[in-house]
Amino acid sequence: MLLMASLSSALLDLSMQTEAALARRVHVLYNDFEIDWDTLLHVALAFGRFPALWTVLSSLESKVKRRPGGVGTVLSIHDYHDRISAGEVISVSDLLFGIKSFQSTDPRDMVFAIHGMCSELPRDLMKPRYGKTCVSEVYTNTAACLVAAGSANRMLSISESASGVPEQRELPPPGPSLLQGGITDRIVQVATPLESTEPDNQDVEPADAAKLFIDAVLSFFKAVQASSLTTELYPHTDPPQSLRETYWRTLVGDRDDESRPASPSPAANFDKMVAFYGIIRETPNVLDGWATLAARERLAAVQPDVTALLLPLMRCMAGRRLCITGKGMLGVVPPFSALGDEIAVFQGLQTPFLIHT
Repeated sequence: MLLMASLSSALLDLSMQTEAALARRVHVLYNDFEIDWDTLLHVALAFGRFPALWTVLSSLESKVKRRPGGVGTVLSIHDYHDRISAGEVISVSDLLFGIKSFQSTDPRDMVFAIHGMCSELPRDLMKPRYGKTCVSEVYTNTAACLVAAGSANRMLSISESASGVPEQRELPPPGPSLLQGGITDRIVQVATPLESTEPDNQDVEPADAAKLFIDAVLSFFKAVQASSLTTELYPHTDPPQSLRETYWRTLVGDRDDESRPASPSPAANFDKMVAFYGIIRETPNVLDGWATLAARERLAAVQPDVTALLLPLMRCMAGRRLCITGKGMLGVVPPFSALGDEIAVFQGLQTPFLIHT
């Protein structure tokens, strides 16, 4: 039985086929290529685990308005098994768009990731496109990438947004086409996961939770300052950027280099954070209220600017790890990441993509 499925007029040659004698023998036919059911299952699960792409068709808000957050939840795939076994005609678009049960805020990082990795033009990685006109191209390129790579699980483990914190611990060997246009790198320094600023324990004062977060940031910031990997200009931008701007861009997320989700003057606030850290380093107990009056006054002078810098970082990074890569890249990665993990950095995205080894 042939089940025709199409995401748009550009995908009229995409179809699903089942063999009546064996319901699990489902194939996706893309031109002359074939993807089996298990591979399709990986695709469906991954699209359910992250912001569902169907919302791209209707949600065109500012790409810096909301921050990605939370791990997606998956509708039971058994429902699709049952429907296919019963002979129901199910399109691929229904399969992918139908998995809507998720807890997240914005799907466009996922769209940009897939489009960027599957594009034959590396420069497309520099230009995020979230309009309706590119949706069919995203799916076409995704299908082509799945076929070329031979492993949907591998492709999706790379493309999944770090904000979703995927637990991809056992992965098949990589395909060379998957990292086209990306900057491959390896984690050489990684901090402990940053504590959330909204603790479940209501007995914990918000100020105490914020102090724990600031302590974690400052601890890693000290390692950043001491690392020889971050003393030179960051080479993967045109023109190369200083540590100060790279730190801001990779931690807060600056997708288009025009508008930012937080302070319009990150460089100045970063300088204030350097001063803030210097005061604390000189007076270790300053946050506990046992410092001299002069130290407290100095701290109070820079505190508003430091808060303007740290608050968006707290929203963005809670629960994740700060890391330094072998090329001096600064960023945030999922909490299960470890030393030696490979990452793929696509310019314009919020965080590196983790390949957990």
